[in-house]
Amino acid sequence: MIRSGAFVGWHGNERQFVVLAERRGTTVEQEFMKLLPAPPTGPELDRFRSDVAREVKQWREGPFVDEQAFYRSLGIDDTFTVCAVGDVLDSRSTADTPGWGFSIADMARLGLANTVYLGDGAYEQDSALFRKYLVPITAAECKSLMK
Repeated sequence: MIRSGAFVGWHGNERQFVVLAERRGTTVEQEFMKLLPAPPTGPELDRFRSDVAREVKQWREGPFVDEQAFYRSLGIDDTFTVCAVGDVLDSRSTADTPGWGFSIADMARLGLANTVYLGDGAYEQDSALFRKYLVPITAAECKSLMK
């Protein structure tokens, strides 16, 4: 249930770095490097690479696996959690819209079938916080981005 005026948004999870690397033809390490104010060099670069490899291994064996198992236990794919990461969202967002959201109908199309909005009107139009903080994206867009 989503209360009147509230919102449920997505901004990616650990898998987003893998998705971005696949989309851009880069590596997870290169995607992480883009987040750094100054790229490491010398021994710091070796330590950075080791840290990234360890983090990716932990994601694939730990919380990321748990998160995927959670979504599978609900009978849904976790595509909606990462579909708009990177250029897809960046080209449509501002500093104030750090994530994306779906209409109730599109949530149902993505497997979130029991979602109910308790406000008046359409959730994505009625919720001022949705309009303020989220970029609307459709289930069709999400599915096409993850092919």
